[in-house]
Amino acid sequence: NPPSTENSIEKALELVNSNNPMEGVFMLRKMLEEDPKNKEVLFNLGVLSIQSKQFQNAIERFNQLLIIDSLDKRAYLQLGIANFELEREKKANFFFNKIKDSKDASLTEELNKYLNKREK
Repeated sequence: NPPSTENSIEKALELVNSNNPMEGVFMLRKMLEEDPKNKEVLFNLGVLSIQSKQFQNAIERFNQLLIIDSLDKRAYLQLGIANFELEREKKANFFFNKIKDSKDASLTEELNKYLNKREK
């Protein structure tokens, strides 16, 4: 991603976390229109979809991301979470196992935090 795109993503996420979240989402969507293969924009839109409980939208975003980069393990974690929230446990476990098998310490920690929070 060129630096200007990264700055735009940061600005959009600041808006999302401020009192004007939709403006930030629209910025991200516009960036995606201009660059449909932008992995960071897809990832952030997917995360925002999960946060707003739009799990099917999130799944579509992360699937798009994996078409572009099948090795993006962050997408597997988020797909697991979205499927888990939709009570698709088999699918969720498939993605969660990919994270466990990857031996990526930070993603495994994120997965464990998510699962611990869900059990409470």
